[in-house]
Amino acid sequence: TIFGRYYPWDGAQSACPPGWRLVTDADWAALAQEYGETHEPGSDYEGLAGDLLEKTLAFNGTKMWEYWKDVDMTNASRLSVMPVGFANVDDAEYDFEFLYTYAAFWTGDEYSGDLGVVRYVIAGYDSVYWGAMPKGDLAYSVRCVRDL
Repeated sequence: TIFGRYYPWDGAQSACPPGWRLVTDADWAALAQEYGETHEPGSDYEGLAGDLLEKTLAFNGTKMWEYWKDVDMTNASRLSVMPVGFANVDDAEYDFEFLYTYAAFWTGDEYSGDLGVVRYVIAGYDSVYWGAMPKGDLAYSVRCVRDL
């Protein structure tokens, strides 16, 4: 419960509350542009992970995860991303992996009928990566945005 929910593709598409929507890859591109990185949808954004990651997250006074010494974590975006891993989904059972080393977010975009677009960061790398992942097999975090 500390790390939030993990959604399979279908659940992610309806996870946002009324007035909000699931981020798109174009939203990630706009975020990258805001922080001076390459901003083409569908590309990796080098040097952006540190602007998203929070290095001081704690729960009841306990540090939640170790710093990544090769990444200057500023959380300039105020997204406070924490690497909470993801889940493999098999018959509605969740098997969690890569806690503290991986953070991934579904977007509202499809790559193909069986693949959805994901944005993710990996421990020790200051990039936000683009990926196309199987919709039914994995559960990731989501970020919602509100259009003004």
